[in-house]
This record gives sequence, C-alpha cells and structure tokens, in this order.
Amino acid sequence: MAETRKILVVDDEKEINETLSEVLTNRGHQMFSAFDGDEAIKIIKENNIDLVLLDMRMPKVDGIEVIKAIKQHSPKTRIMVITGYADTFLQRAKELGVDGFFVKPVRLDAIIKRMRELLEVKRPPSWSWRAKAEEIGGHVIKARILFIEDSKPSLPLVPLDDLIQTGKAQLETRFIYTQEEARENIKEFKPDIVILAMVVPLKKTDELGSGTFDLSDEILELQGKGIVKALIVHSRRDVLEQEHKDKLDQLYEEMKDVPEMQLDDFSPQGRRRHIEKLKARIIETCIENKLFAK
Repeated sequence: MAETRKILVVDDEKEINETLSEVLTNRGHQMFSAFDGDEAIKIIKENNIDLVLLDMRMPKVDGIEVIKAIKQHSPKTRIMVITGYADTFLQRAKELGVDGFFVKPVRLDAIIKRMRELLEVKRPPSWSWRAKAEEIGGHVIKARILFIEDSKPSLPLVPLDDLIQTGKAQLETRFIYTQEEARENIKEFKPDIVILAMVVPLKKTDELGSGTFDLSDEILELQGKGIVKALIVHSRRDVLEQEHKDKLDQLYEEMKDVPEMQLDDFSPQGRRRHIEKLKARIIETCIENKLFAK
C-alpha cells in the first residue's frame, strides 16, 4: 500500500507484537504498540488510528472493553481481532462489530490481505458526480440549466437533487420537450447551460423525435456570443420503445450478477450510469465556467 496508515498492535505477547510491528513498519506504516487494554485505549484517544490489530485476553482490560472504547472514541477505526480464544470471544466480537477475526496461530499473509482490503482507498470513477463535487471546495455552484429532452424519456432524470441537498449547489432548472419550445425558452430563461438530447420532437404533435443538429448549431452560436455558457449533448440510447422494455428488463434481471461494465446502456445499470455521467459533466462544466454564487 502506497499510503502510510497509523496502525496499533495490541497484544501482551511481546514476540507477536514486535513481529507485526516490524513487518508493517517495513511496509511504510506508522506503528503503535500496546501490551494491555489500558495502554491501547490511551493511544486510541490520543491518536487518529486507522486500524487496530487486537488480542482479546490481556491484563487489566480485555479486548471487549477495548472494542467498546474504539467504537466510542474513534468509530471510523477498523478493528481486526487476533486471538487464541475463539470460543470465548467470537460471538461477542461480532455483535460489537469487528472487521476481521483471526484465530492464533494465524498466517501473516492472511492478516496483510485483509488489511489491504480494509485500508485501500477506493477511488470513485472519473465520471462520479460525487468526485466532481469535491472539486467545488468551499464554493457553491449557482446556475440556470435548461434540459431539452425527448418527450418520452425512460430516465428518471431529476437533475442534481442529491447535489443540491449537500448544500453545494443553487440550481434553477427547466425541462423542455420539443425543439420549437426550446428556442423560445432559451431567449426567455437565459440558461447558463443547455443539456440537449440528440433526438427531440420538433413540435408537440410529433410522435417521433428528430435529430437536434440544427438546434445544437444555433445554441453553439449563442455560446460564441456569450449568451449561453455551455452546451452538453447526450445520447439517448437508453430510451426504449415500450414493447421491448419488458423483455429487456427481464433479460437484465437474469443478468443482475454480471459486472456492470459488461452491460450496455440499455440495461437498468446502464441507465443509472448514464445519469451519473451526465451529472458529473454538469458539475465539471459549472466549475470550468466558474458558475459560483458570489
């Protein structure tokens, strides 16, 4: 693991304590040692410990009390139990909530493998709106966003509600479902960002959508004049004809255990992924154009 972590080894057996400390120090971690429960609790209160490797039967204060102290004072700290008394402590440790339980004698590689799983930093995907939201820092996004969408969308597209709830955005949004209305609303609403589907009906009376190439050219011209800050065009492969939808939903229910990236954009997973990517792009665009509250 490249990132240095603070790890506390709590064990009254000196050889085990020193061995674990030496091995993990060599792997780049900052190590702390305690030989009884009292000492362990003191270290936990005074340091931001990432992981505790904990023996259960020790002098003064046993491992159960140490677990309780960790849960009270440092609830984000991970706990791995290493004990020779599984029958005595297993059930209670599980009830209190530990992240690993190993019975002595234990293989060192098994401990390190579980540590890696617990401490590895999970990087959000590059299209995650949550990752993009972190780039906002102390700013608050403020923008008007016009959605020009197909009149029969299958996406449950509620723009950025979850971001708004974090307090990081003040957004005014409007949805339009024909190209004819879009032109009028751009003039009246004066959006900072336009979100445009690649296929949108020309008029309310049209049952089928039409390509939005001409409309996108007009919006790009407005962007060149500074009237619109940005245009985001997204594909609607995920919009299905109703007669195929039930069959596809059944197919993907049968395939629900298949990894997400093996599914195309017609799947429920694909539709959710489409929304996430669109949200991330909106946030990215707001940041690029410095659309922040004053």
